[in-house]
Amino acid sequence: MGSRYHRDLYLGVARYARLPNRPFDVVFVQHGELRYMRRSPDGIIAAAATPEELNRLLALKLPTVHCGGRFESPGVPTVIVDDLASGRLAAEHLLNCGFGHFGFFGQPKGLTFQRRREGFAATLRATGQDCHSLLRVPGKALRRPTAAERRTIQHWLASLPKPVGILCSTDWDAWDLYDACDALGLRIRDEVGVIGIDNEYIYCESLVPPLSSVERRPERVGYEAATLMTRLLRGERGPAAPVLIPPFGVIKRGSTDVFVGSNPHVATVVRYIREHPDQNLRVQELSRLVPMSRRVLERCFREHLGRSMLEEIHRTRINHLKQVLVSTDLSVEEIAARCGFANVSHMTALFHSHTGTTPSAYRKQFIDRRNKGSSRAGQ
Repeated sequence: MGSRYHRDLYLGVARYARLPNRPFDVVFVQHGELRYMRRSPDGIIAAAATPEELNRLLALKLPTVHCGGRFESPGVPTVIVDDLASGRLAAEHLLNCGFGHFGFFGQPKGLTFQRRREGFAATLRATGQDCHSLLRVPGKALRRPTAAERRTIQHWLASLPKPVGILCSTDWDAWDLYDACDALGLRIRDEVGVIGIDNEYIYCESLVPPLSSVERRPERVGYEAATLMTRLLRGERGPAAPVLIPPFGVIKRGSTDVFVGSNPHVATVVRYIREHPDQNLRVQELSRLVPMSRRVLERCFREHLGRSMLEEIHRTRINHLKQVLVSTDLSVEEIAARCGFANVSHMTALFHSHTGTTPSAYRKQFIDRRNKGSSRAGQ
């Protein structure tokens, strides 16, 4: 239960077990402690770290749902985060920050980390961008690097063209990248944008500047694993392929709170748009922020961002609206007012045109942490 992933995974299972019909009781036990239980369990929800550990659990011949993604587990009902999608989200975020060079730093082993790297690199390739990778020396995930490893990280970081956006395979890996930037005198955010995966709050908020990270929704994994366990206990067959839970999105903090596009006028306007996501900005008003005609500025926007100023305004407002929808219990009417919309109809029309769903339906896809505990899984 040391990591946030395992704590929230268990929380998701526990919240499912508290449903009105009480589908089952849930008891948390560490690996190797099953023999100390007073009563043998009817089923097991596990996040095994190794194939050997999982095989020992399977030998008990009990219904089992696996929630670990570090290795393949064919034939075992599995619920995991879509880590390819986590890598894609990180790449899209850094691209939207205006970075033109990219790197990946992190763990060399484990399907979880490989899929993050693959999703990241594939998204960049689709836009014609390369990804420079440095994989760590194999070892324990929380082990601090040796002096030789620190020199390797610094040499790699110094060799990258700047400014560069880097995805770390975990939030913990970002600590060592921050140390390398400090040793080289590189400014995080302006010269090196850094994003992690897992959204480990303590790690992310302890770094300076705080670390942006992809939120993976482990609580949702636990809830869906418990749902699947109920089916297994009823004698139903488990799905042949893993159930993939989509990540929530990027929690943006200071490490990527920047737009570093090569055109300073585009950068000025983009920063203004992103600093005012709750305002109904007008393209003509934005054009007055820089010494450039609206027509030329629009052309520059498309050259550097691949979209118009209006599209950037809408994209920013929609992303802000998504955050407010899933992080508060405000009514739709209150959210419309807070996010600068004239009325709910206007907000709903814009949201639907960009997402294909309504604000209310989007909110229902995610866990309401403060009240309901859980809701229908996201599609």
